[in-house]
Amino acid sequence: MDNNIIAANVWVFQQWIDNRLRWNSADGPNKLTVPARLIWKPDIVLYNNIGPDSGIIYDDLNVVIKPNGQVTYVPAMRLTSQCSETGLVRKSITCKWKFGSWTYSANDIDFNPASNISLSEYQHNQRFDITETKAIVASSYYECCPEPYPDITYTLEFRKSFL
Repeated sequence: MDNNIIAANVWVFQQWIDNRLRWNSADGPNKLTVPARLIWKPDIVLYNNIGPDSGIIYDDLNVVIKPNGQVTYVPAMRLTSQCSETGLVRKSITCKWKFGSWTYSANDIDFNPASNISLSEYQHNQRFDITETKAIVASSYYECCPEPYPDITYTLEFRKSFL
């Protein structure tokens, strides 16, 4: 993290129901694994990305589909965004990643932050400690459209480690 910019490689867990992908499990397998490029996926993007490679989805992976049409998609993404420093000696840093869809309204998608940010694969940095993570779902209305458009913002709070 330099110049108030955070860059991270993350996995973005996404799950939805696609009724076109249902089948009777008595007549077939209890799950299918197929290339992600072969099915419809929501256009969830990082709104506040900066840099040429930010928000890039590494999509040469598979999705898992269950008989009820539940699709699980966990693409790896490169995220780069601006952060802000706070505190009297600027020892706290707040970074936000705001995700949403350019085309799907709240009638079509729903963000559920029940499983907040997982740090299970976080590689500790000696200069910074993560002190808090949170996810907030919000909606925006636009002049063009009567329905709300949801977004989800993940916030990471860091504290500088003074060695």
